[in-house]
Amino acid sequence: MSEEVIRVEDLRAYYTMPNNVYVRAVDGVMLKVYRGEILGIAGESGCGKSTLLRAMYGLIEYPLKVLGGSVLLLTKDEKKFDMTSLGIDRLRKGVWWRYISFIPQNAQNVLNPMIRVKDHFIETGKNLGMDEDEILERMNYWIDSLGLSRDVASAFPIQLSGGMRQRIVIALAALLEPEVLLADEPTSALDVVNQRVFVASLSKLHKKLRNTVIYVSHDLELLGIFTHRIAVMYAGKIVEVGKTDEVFEKPLHPYSKALIDSIPKIGDTRIRKGLSGRPPDLRNPPPGCRFYPRCPYATNRCRSEEPPLVEVSKGHYVACWLHAKR
Repeated sequence: MSEEVIRVEDLRAYYTMPNNVYVRAVDGVMLKVYRGEILGIAGESGCGKSTLLRAMYGLIEYPLKVLGGSVLLLTKDEKKFDMTSLGIDRLRKGVWWRYISFIPQNAQNVLNPMIRVKDHFIETGKNLGMDEDEILERMNYWIDSLGLSRDVASAFPIQLSGGMRQRIVIALAALLEPEVLLADEPTSALDVVNQRVFVASLSKLHKKLRNTVIYVSHDLELLGIFTHRIAVMYAGKIVEVGKTDEVFEKPLHPYSKALIDSIPKIGDTRIRKGLSGRPPDLRNPPPGCRFYPRCPYATNRCRSEEPPLVEVSKGHYVACWLHAKR
């Protein structure tokens, strides 16, 4: 797994506020995503993970603004797209759906309740230059592949369960078999059973297309089930990246460890303790490591110097002075 499909370089994606104030939602992020992997991006609400996904997709709309860095999409046919500078019109005409698709939060709500499922596919496909016979053939293929009855094509979204609607959105995203699929907390509105059904469907899609999936969630337990690698974000920064099993078995960053330790385990009766304090105000983040006000291992250096993201072991990166070379 060495061929890059997305390269994020020193990305700074901020939200603009009155009086020239910025919320530094994604601040200096570096990340490589490899072809064929399932990458999870984890972190608590407000850490910047959904903003990072929007920037990867090129969905840069006010008040979001990119003030530096880039996101490169590297395709199999050797095309290179800077997702943050192309503009939505160009992305819609030549990049979205064909090379990269996006499943937003509460994806089931993107379906128009006034038109049948089949018409969602026809409208989407025609906007992409497909003829109706091809659209319906692809629709039936993906409906079958995701374990749905073809009867759902004639139904209105309101007649389907939440899990079924989510699978319809997956099928729509897969219509042109994109190389990259971005999923932004798509199970947040689902119960536990439907969450597992959705993840199983996404995994099945991944195996069929052999594509790359980037899955954002605050649910580490869910990410631990099916991702190959995981990136942990805190306060606009990536603080740890590595193979999922390695990060779960031996988290290097104190924040990663706190998140993993909070996951309930069968038979473990220990009292779970949450982190003290709150994430920093991203309008004016503190100097040094942004986690230091909540970190039990913080030193004076943590308060004044920002730790770089360094490779501690093969493929395992962390931004923490406990592990950086001094």
